[in-house]
Amino acid sequence: MVYFPQAEEQGVILRLDMPESLPDVRVDPDRIVQVLNNLLGNTLRHTLPGGEIRVSAARDGEWLAINVQDTGTGIAAEDLGADNAAAGHQ
Repeated sequence: MVYFPQAEEQGVILRLDMPESLPDVRVDPDRIVQVLNNLLGNTLRHTLPGGEIRVSAARDGEWLAINVQDTGTGIAAEDLGADNAAAGHQ
Protein backbone atom coordinates (compact mmCIF):
# COMPACT_ATOMS: atom_id res chain seq x y z
CA MET A 1 0.00 0.00 0.00
CA VAL A 2 1.45 3.35 -1.01
CA TYR A 3 0.57 4.94 2.34
CA PHE A 4 2.82 2.76 4.51
CA PRO A 5 6.00 4.83 3.88
CA GLN A 6 4.16 8.11 4.56
CA ALA A 7 2.62 6.71 7.76
CA GLU A 8 5.99 5.43 8.96
CA GLU A 9 7.62 8.79 8.19
CA GLN A 10 4.91 10.54 10.26
CA GLY A 11 5.20 8.08 13.14
CA VAL A 12 1.70 6.73 12.54
CA ILE A 13 0.83 3.03 12.66
CA LEU A 14 -1.11 1.90 9.59
CA ARG A 15 -2.84 -1.47 9.95
CA LEU A 16 -4.70 -3.54 7.37
CA ASP A 17 -7.30 -5.97 8.68
CA MET A 18 -8.61 -7.97 5.74
CA PRO A 19 -9.39 -11.62 5.17
CA GLU A 20 -7.30 -13.50 2.62
CA SER A 21 -10.17 -13.57 0.14
CA LEU A 22 -12.86 -11.00 -0.47
CA PRO A 23 -15.76 -11.16 -2.91
CA ASP A 24 -15.49 -9.51 -6.30
CA VAL A 25 -17.36 -6.23 -6.41
CA ARG A 26 -18.60 -4.04 -9.22
CA VAL A 27 -17.28 -0.54 -8.71
CA ASP A 28 -15.85 2.26 -10.77
CA PRO A 29 -12.13 1.60 -10.16
CA ASP A 30 -11.14 5.25 -10.60
CA ARG A 31 -13.82 6.45 -8.19
CA ILE A 32 -13.03 3.90 -5.45
CA VAL A 33 -9.33 4.80 -5.67
CA GLN A 34 -10.29 8.48 -5.36
CA VAL A 35 -12.48 7.80 -2.32
CA LEU A 36 -9.86 5.69 -0.54
CA ASN A 37 -7.10 8.19 -1.35
CA ASN A 38 -9.22 10.99 0.13
CA LEU A 39 -9.99 8.99 3.28
CA LEU A 40 -6.41 7.87 3.85
CA GLY A 41 -4.96 11.27 2.99
CA ASN A 42 -7.29 12.92 5.52
CA THR A 43 -6.53 10.41 8.23
CA LEU A 44 -2.79 10.88 7.76
CA ARG A 45 -3.16 14.66 7.90
CA HIS A 46 -5.12 14.54 11.14
CA THR A 47 -3.50 11.67 13.02
CA LEU A 48 -0.66 12.69 15.32
CA PRO A 49 2.60 10.77 15.70
CA GLY A 50 2.00 7.66 17.79
CA GLY A 51 -1.56 7.43 16.46
CA GLU A 52 -3.07 4.60 14.49
CA ILE A 53 -5.05 4.18 11.28
CA ARG A 54 -6.87 0.90 10.66
CA VAL A 55 -8.29 -0.11 7.29
CA SER A 56 -10.53 -3.16 7.25
CA ALA A 57 -12.77 -4.88 4.77
CA ALA A 58 -15.31 -7.65 5.25
CA ARG A 59 -18.28 -9.19 3.56
CA ASP A 60 -21.56 -7.73 4.83
CA GLY A 61 -24.33 -9.83 3.31
CA GLU A 62 -24.24 -9.06 -0.40
CA TRP A 63 -22.00 -6.05 0.18
CA LEU A 64 -18.35 -5.41 0.85
CA ALA A 65 -17.84 -3.10 3.82
CA ILE A 66 -14.65 -1.03 3.89
CA ASN A 67 -13.89 0.78 7.15
CA VAL A 68 -11.24 3.38 7.87
CA GLN A 69 -10.74 4.22 11.55
CA ASP A 70 -8.16 6.49 13.09
CA THR A 71 -7.11 8.10 16.34
CA GLY A 72 -6.99 11.51 14.68
CA THR A 73 -8.48 14.75 15.87
CA GLY A 74 -11.87 14.14 14.23
CA ILE A 75 -14.40 16.68 13.07
CA ALA A 76 -16.10 19.05 15.49
CA ALA A 77 -19.84 18.42 15.80
CA GLU A 78 -20.64 21.93 14.57
CA ASP A 79 -18.68 21.22 11.37
CA LEU A 80 -20.54 18.03 10.53
CA GLY A 81 -23.74 19.69 9.27
CA ALA A 82 -27.34 18.92 9.99
CA ASP A 83 -27.51 15.67 7.97
CA ASN A 84 -24.68 14.01 9.86
CA ALA A 85 -25.77 15.35 13.24
CA ALA A 86 -29.27 13.98 12.64
CA ALA A 87 -27.79 10.57 11.77
CA GLY A 88 -26.10 10.44 15.16
CA HIS A 89 -22.58 11.38 14.06
CA GLN A 90 -21.57 13.74 16.82
